[in-house]
Amino acid sequence: MLTDVWFDHDGVEALRGISLSIQPAAVTAIAGPNGSGKSTLLAVLAGLLDPRSGSMSSPAQARRALVVQRSEISDRMLLTVREVVTMGRWSAAGPMRRLRADDRRIIDDCIEVVGLGGHRNRPLSALSGGQRQRALLAQGLAQRADVVLLDEPTTGLDATTRTVVADVLLTERARGATVVCVSHDDVVLAAADQTIRLDAGRVVPAGPDLLRTHQPGA
Repeated sequence: MLTDVWFDHDGVEALRGISLSIQPAAVTAIAGPNGSGKSTLLAVLAGLLDPRSGSMSSPAQARRALVVQRSEISDRMLLTVREVVTMGRWSAAGPMRRLRADDRRIIDDCIEVVGLGGHRNRPLSALSGGQRQRALLAQGLAQRADVVLLDEPTTGLDATTRTVVADVLLTERARGATVVCVSHDDVVLAAADQTIRLDAGRVVPAGPDLLRTHQPGA
């Protein structure tokens, strides 16, 4: 839950008195035009940015995973798909990063879930944009986090990858995770239990086509 959260970027107000509740064990989509504060809000939820004022509360010890956009990854990255996804298990593996059989199973399962089973040994740099985004998604899934945060994971991607992402959001919800996804993609919005729209750093007042809440399967 956020209460009256304000955040400035170089003196410009990016979030202006944001108050909202995120449904637990559900998929929440955050939508709005470019520059509305969506990615800033996600970074606050991820704990990467501290608001100027206001407060955020979440369940104690809740583990958070952030799935970044593929554009943030260098084209020269030599790590393979499996190595990228393995990074998602580092926190569970401890400082020595010794993987257990369960860690390896989770890594393999996540690679299969995103449809990259035949590419696990290929370097990320050799993949298409959609495949790279799937690898980053698998890395986030491998963390088995309580809260999964995604920043426009389907931007510029093909229909197949967009559908894979939407399906994964529902799979994480079924696992009991709280999922928050910044997106303007109709496929993602259709999968969401709750849609919160921002404009100019504020939550758009609730209305029948602006804030939608429904039960899974409804």
